[in-house]
Amino acid sequence: MYHYSYKVVILSQVLSLYTKVAAFPSLAGFTNIVSHVEKIDTSISDADLLICQGSAAELKQALPLVAAEAVKVFVAEPKELEQLPKELLAQLDDFWSLPMSDALLEAKIAKLFAHIKKEKDYHLTQNYFETLINSIPPLI
Repeated sequence: MYHYSYKVVILSQVLSLYTKVAAFPSLAGFTNIVSHVEKIDTSISDADLLICQGSAAELKQALPLVAAEAVKVFVAEPKELEQLPKELLAQLDDFWSLPMSDALLEAKIAKLFAHIKKEKDYHLTQNYFETLINSIPPLI
């Protein structure tokens, strides 16, 4: 089939989220490359998935640096999530409320990676289908 190296960047001051995501097994056809950064830098620009656990100000600084097609998740306390401006909420693919149990965090990570795999599989299938259609000569 295919193999995809998927770059995950965890922007956080704490290592617990990184530890959980890094321990998650890669799905079939994927290799998860998980990295942790404490401060915003250019390494987040080539992320396929950005998980930001920090302040709204950090999120606002980080979002313009990340590719538009990257998946963006914000992790924060409910009070901070409620104060996010609509413009930031519109740019996020998901947001997770803290505190979160280990079981819930693992379920969210599993669901997120399954969704990403489904999108990549769809894109590949669509390319195969279009290539097949374009390679058949007109019969009329």
